[in-house]
Amino acid sequence: MSFGGLINIASISEEVKNAKRVVPSALIVSVFFITILYAIVLFVTVGTLCADALRGSLTPVSDAASSFLGKTGYTIITVDLLLSFITTAIAGILFASRYPLALSRDALFPGIVGRIHKRRNTPFVAILLTGVLIIISLFLRLELLVKAASTIILSTYVFSNIAVIVLRESRLQNYMPSFKVPFYPYTQILSIVLFLFLIADVGLDAVEVALGFLFLSVAVYFLYGKKRARREYALLHVIERIRNRELTTDSLELELHDIIHGRDQVVLDLFDHKVKEAEVIDLKGPLEFEDFLRRVSDTLEQKLNIERKILFREILNR
Repeated sequence: MSFGGLINIASISEEVKNAKRVVPSALIVSVFFITILYAIVLFVTVGTLCADALRGSLTPVSDAASSFLGKTGYTIITVDLLLSFITTAIAGILFASRYPLALSRDALFPGIVGRIHKRRNTPFVAILLTGVLIIISLFLRLELLVKAASTIILSTYVFSNIAVIVLRESRLQNYMPSFKVPFYPYTQILSIVLFLFLIADVGLDAVEVALGFLFLSVAVYFLYGKKRARREYALLHVIERIRNRELTTDSLELELHDIIHGRDQVVLDLFDHKVKEAEVIDLKGPLEFEDFLRRVSDTLEQKLNIERKILFREILNR
């Protein structure tokens, strides 16, 4: 769970200047320094406390400080850890609120969740919702809560590595990451195996809680999000390549196109917007003029029907 804060760096990447350079650098530097810091803390704690005291302690760092700094050291370390937990909780609310905000933007969550405060320019509904969930989690047993949180974080790393493999193998033209993990796909496969081993080591009760959250998320998607948002999966592009059969449209390419423009802060002019909104007809071979007009007419009619359905759905939602 201690490395869970690394996810927070990615969750606010939209609000980071020069994200394509800062986010990868922040992740790498954070892993490096956190690993060194924790290694030092463990070295001191294990070297200071005897095995029996360490095994039975719920506050090993404070007890270690007490062994060579006395009551003053115990108090200082305890207050310091308490303050660090408070700042971690506040930061957790900040970062975690960006997930429901993003889901709301993609129409996978109710629109009210994505509301922005007019004066503070913050997603206040998403922040309040996240705070309520954190308060509810306080009623769980501490040991189960820590294990469940660790399992969910480890699961996130597993899915992230799977997503990298799927996106790379999809060979989408607009998938142009600014940073690529070296030694692909061995790094991803090794990471998946190691994280699955850690998940299994956490315990069955924590895995059950994580699976419960996963089931709830899938249920929300199928019961709410899928009806309101048309999303295309990168996995379909992989299957399309394997079967050599057209299964997808250009919707995912367009979505990645918008992400690249937002990341690189590309300013689009009127011509760019017209090209983006234009319908594209891919002709496989020569056509008679009347057949060409019929093809154009059918394409425009399909677009008009889709726009009518979207407009009708918006009216119903209001």
